Parts: sequence; C-alpha cells; structure tokens
Amino acid sequence: MRISAGFATTALPTPPHGLLAGYAVADRRTRTSSAPLTATIARFQVPRTPLRAHTPDTTRPINPTNPDNPTNPDAAHTALVWVAIDALAVSRPLHSAIRAAVRQQLPGATVLVSASHTHSAPGAWCGTIHPLLPAALDLAQIDAVAQQIGSALPQVRSVDLVRGVASVTGVGSNRNDPARPVYATVGVLAALLPDDHPGDHSAGPIGLIVDHACHPTVLGPDSTAWSPDWVAGLRDGLADSLGAVPVLFLQGAAGDVSTRFSRRCPTTAEAIRIGRRVAAGALSALESARPVDPAAGIGGHRHVLVLNRRDAEAELRTIDPPGSTTAGTDSQQRARRQGLAGLRTLAAHPGPHTLIAPVHDLRIGSARYLTTPFELPNDWGRRLATAGDLRVIGYTDDYLGYLADEDAHRAGSYEATSSYADAAEARRLLSELTAIATLTGPAAT
Repeated sequence: MRISAGFATTALPTPPHGLLAGYAVADRRTRTSSAPLTATIARFQVPRTPLRAHTPDTTRPINPTNPDNPTNPDAAHTALVWVAIDALAVSRPLHSAIRAAVRQQLPGATVLVSASHTHSAPGAWCGTIHPLLPAALDLAQIDAVAQQIGSALPQVRSVDLVRGVASVTGVGSNRNDPARPVYATVGVLAALLPDDHPGDHSAGPIGLIVDHACHPTVLGPDSTAWSPDWVAGLRDGLADSLGAVPVLFLQGAAGDVSTRFSRRCPTTAEAIRIGRRVAAGALSALESARPVDPAAGIGGHRHVLVLNRRDAEAELRTIDPPGSTTAGTDSQQRARRQGLAGLRTLAAHPGPHTLIAPVHDLRIGSARYLTTPFELPNDWGRRLATAGDLRVIGYTDDYLGYLADEDAHRAGSYEATSSYADAAEARRLLSELTAIATLTGPAAT
C-alpha cells in the first residue's frame, strides 16, 4: 500500500486590534504583527482506512466521522487531515468550524486540529480556556479562519515517508527548576516524492511534520504583536535549507518547559534565534531519518477520557499562600502566586464536575502519535513516548489545561494549582494515557 499526501500553508485573517491570549494581563491588545499567523495542513489518503473508536473501561465510544453520533464506528475514512494553527489553544467551536470546512471538500475525513500554543494570537479564536484567562469567542472570526483553511486544502500525491528524532539544546528547560532534566528532542515526519531510483529523494521533502516540546513564550506579556513566537524561527531556519516547504508544527509535552532560563531578552529577534535552534535539530533528525513502512495505511483509535474536576474550594482551605510563594526566583514566585490565583478563580467558577478529553492514538504507516488536549509535564511525555515508541502531542482538538506531576503538586507550582485536576486525578489520567500508549495491534481496521 502506498500513502498519498499533500501539504499547504495559508496565512490566517487577524483583526487589527484584537485581544492577545495567553497571559493573565487585562486587556492586552495587539498593535502590530511581527509575523503572519498561519495554518499548515497535512492531508494523508489511502483507500478505505477507517479510524475506529476504541473504548477502555473509562471511556465511551464515539464515531470519529461524527462525534455527536456514537452509533456508527465502522464508517470508512479515506482521508486524514491534520491542521496546525498558530493559536493559544483549540476551542471546541474552532475545531468544529475547521472540521466542517474541511469536510465540505472531503466528506468523511478525519480532522485533527492542533495549536502551537503561542501566547501572541487572538483570544477570539479560543475564548476563555481557564477562568484566569477570560476572552470572548468571536464566531465570525472563527468562521473566517475555518473558511480560509477549507479553501487551502492541498491535493495529494503518492509519497514516501521518512521519520527521525534528534536532540536539541539551548531552547527550553524546566521552568520551575532549570537543573531538572528535560526530554529535549525534535521529531520529524517528512513526505518525499518517489524517485525512479529507490531511496533517492534528491528533490527534497514536499512537506514536514515537526514536533518539539517548549512553550512559545519568548515574547512576554508586554508584547503587543501577533506572532508565532519561536515557531517563526523554526520555519525560517528550515526554509533556509529546504526552500519554501510547508512545515506543520506540533507542540509536545510542554506543560513545564519554556525559554524562561534560555532566552536572552523578550524580543522577536530572540524568538527567531531560539526557533532556528529547533530547526537545526529538525534538520539533524531529517538527515538520520528512516523509511516509514506504509503497509498499515492510516488508522488508529480515538479515546474519550473523563477528567473529574478538583474541589478547588476545599483545597484552598488547606493551602498557606504566603509559605507556598516565597521560595525560588522572582519569576517562580510570581508563577506560584498566579497559580494560587487560578485555584481561587476555579473555586469561584465551579463549572461542570467532569470534563471530556479527546485523545487520539494515530498511526500514519509505522509512525505513531498520541494526541491530547492537555498541557502535559515533559517527563510524562518522555515516559509515554518510550512506552509506545510514539511522539506525544498536546493542545489538540480541545484545551483542558495542565496536568501536573507529583513534584509540581508538592511544590505548589503554577501548573499544579491552576490545573483542573488534583494530584490523584492527574495520576489516574497518566495511568490511562500509559495504557493507551502501550496498546498494540493493527494500525488500521
């Protein structure tokens, strides 16, 4: 079986003076643009390969063709469309609008939408992703974004796929403890046109999927520009070597990883410098890439996990705010104070008791991805990747905030105190994600 693929990048319409999402700063509005916000689209196609729903004990089945109708898990999928967007998060309305626009062109396609998590994109696209970060959804802007993506769907061609992984340095570190090791790798999946001579792909890739785990937050809360942040430097660095190749960037398990201790200053030039370091890692991964076996086609499973929301009000009664915010650097203390503010805001806005988390175990030939709507701890990303020989991707198809590890909960870090999940619930969800990562079986059924 041969996989067909196509890639395209399109600039997204942005308002001239919109609300910038990502930082807990009131009325932070844009005044300019340092680089266009874009969407990159990867389309994969094989004859009749459905992405079936899978149901562990804690999930309910859904129909991946129509998640609102769980009664038809055997619907055929001839296409997978993965959209990566320069946005803080993927709201449900944004995902639904993009999926509908894609399916106008490709009925029945499986559609995934991932956000880069830049903190310099419109709040109107994601709305209030946490009570600490209020923003109003603008359905007209969301529709304009979706229609732009739907009109940019690429045609597919028969391709050979290769994948590689390489280490990268000087980009991110654990933002609470810079001495703590991080899983600093870049994953690459490249589509190459077949040549008359097997193994000879001198023409170079027609598209890349690149993943790395690090918050795109070189530009801080004082920035008033639309920007992909360091992801723009990744694209620039790859374009210098490969030409104008579409690069679909996927954010990894970046919940506790940022450029806090590696950036020299919060400027666009510094964001470009750091992004070029990621590009160097991606080029190294491409040089050592090995062929992807296409025999399995396109497939996998979609899981629905249930997050039981913490009792923030009860937890606040057990926390001593002064003692939990005085240790560490000024930036760490500020982050803990913001985290406690997040916990207080959760207590003041209780919301539903359960949250639904879409999780994909996706296979593209022998390449495998595990996508979640969470900001996962970096070490969890390492453990899940090792357990299943896969790449772990966050910020996909929805946004449910941080899941924090035991160290973060003990330290009272921002990731832990602003999370919808307490320590016990986070442990349970890690166990479920690990069970998914260790699943084996055919990639397509």
